[in-house]
Amino acid sequence: MRSTAQEPVRCALKEWASLCRALARGQLSVLLRKGGLHDPRRDAGAGALTTEPPVSAPAASTFSLRRRFALHPTYFHLRAPDRVRELRPSARAQPEPVAPALEAVAALAAAWWIDQVEPLHRLADAGALLLSRDGVDHRFAPNPRARRRELQRPGAWLLLLRVDSLPRAVALADVARPEAARGCSSWIEFETPITPTDTRPALPDAIHEQRAHGLRARLGAPDVI
Repeated sequence: MRSTAQEPVRCALKEWASLCRALARGQLSVLLRKGGLHDPRRDAGAGALTTEPPVSAPAASTFSLRRRFALHPTYFHLRAPDRVRELRPSARAQPEPVAPALEAVAALAAAWWIDQVEPLHRLADAGALLLSRDGVDHRFAPNPRARRRELQRPGAWLLLLRVDSLPRAVALADVARPEAARGCSSWIEFETPITPTDTRPALPDAIHEQRAHGLRARLGAPDVI
């Protein structure tokens, strides 16, 4: 069972709106992340984990693991038809709101550094990622635009999340400066933390545990946290 403590949320993860919506509805429990071109060092920022990542991760990722965060839906890449094809067909058609808001918070339940793409292809084929194989390959592959060596090697973080919907949407402008969401970065740091109350879990505990067990069985590798 999860703790009922309502910890302050001090940051938000920028993710495609289709995936944020699926997480909030319980249709998705995992995300695949590598890191943004403008991400700071992994040990910087509010809420960064003190747990050291695997030895292979520092050379291949700029992504910072956080324990608890809001989900900030983004639409920038979803406007490009070639990028939309990275999603499975069921997740592609999504209306774009005038001002995306924070509607859910997530807690990191487990994380794996994945340095072989085949297990991720199997998860994509099973529908666990809501990404197509092309989408997996894009997030896993080296970034040809990156100057930082961390992004020039293959590999990605697989995150298992527990997600709760907020009772009322929170405008990003109420907790962070507008420029905080700009640029190719993974995280938005809040100036005003959110303290969620009356949240609604996206999944019952039993279903989450069932998914977590199946994920660990498919990966066959110990999780980092």
